[in-house]
Amino acid sequence: GTLASPPTSFQIVDVSNSQVVFTGPLTAFVAPPIWQAPGWTLDGDVNYQANFGALRVPGTYRLQVPELGAQSVPFVIATNAYQSLFRDALRFFYYSRSGVPIAEPYAEGCTRVALYANNTNATYNYSPIYGHYNFGANTTRDVHGCWFDAGDTHVDVPNTATACWFLLDTFRDFGRFVPADGLNLPESSSQESDLVPLIAWGLDWLKRMQNTDGSVHHYVRTESGGSGSQQVSDISSFATACAAAIFAKAYAVLGNTLPPAESADLLARAQLSWSWLQSNPSMVQPRLPLQNGV
Repeated sequence: GTLASPPTSFQIVDVSNSQVVFTGPLTAFVAPPIWQAPGWTLDGDVNYQANFGALRVPGTYRLQVPELGAQSVPFVIATNAYQSLFRDALRFFYYSRSGVPIAEPYAEGCTRVALYANNTNATYNYSPIYGHYNFGANTTRDVHGCWFDAGDTHVDVPNTATACWFLLDTFRDFGRFVPADGLNLPESSSQESDLVPLIAWGLDWLKRMQNTDGSVHHYVRTESGGSGSQQVSDISSFATACAAAIFAKAYAVLGNTLPPAESADLLARAQLSWSWLQSNPSMVQPRLPLQNGV
């Protein structure tokens, strides 16, 4: 609410020696008007801005407002202040791996057992009589790998392709900040940025979902808890388009970092799926369910 004596200034204190290293004025922040229900008075906090952008000396500091007797938690000013957060965000993909245990020394204290360790022999959740892709005598499929998404154990091609897309953007724009062995992955090496094996985990699963004619299965149906069997859905136009796009983008972004055969394989897979889409212009959709155990 409104203060009888509004604060006018703030201080930045060096945590290491409790010395004030910066002072400045507080300015009231006026938010743009928003719609408010008649009679509702419980919002409308008064906010102040403290600009200390001129402080560039690396260190650990806290902001305090003596007039309020208030102070912030310590924060860091450094050229790499967000590096640990960046690393944690990327390692999320390791912790989300399907089919393998998250074990030391790579788990860094966050171990778990493998979920769907049997996903090298997943069955199909439809009959070839009613499906768009006839799997024939091959009634099981190797779909190991991928990342769990949305906080559950569902995996599908569109979400995986989307994650790979943004990881490829990250490699293109910020790959220099992810050194070799920088993410502590089982596949880490001293020869390449750890973003390469991180992305390869998703790309390899997408390859397993692609058929020899270029069509791509849409999702893997899972049972809750990670102990049941997995089932592969029918193909879809959407999944095939996503795969074509991500294989093409991976070829463009990673091509120079991969062995020539792997680079050529990405381009060939993109062209194969694109050819299937051209030959099958009518929308193809898999049967439901898309949800766990439904």
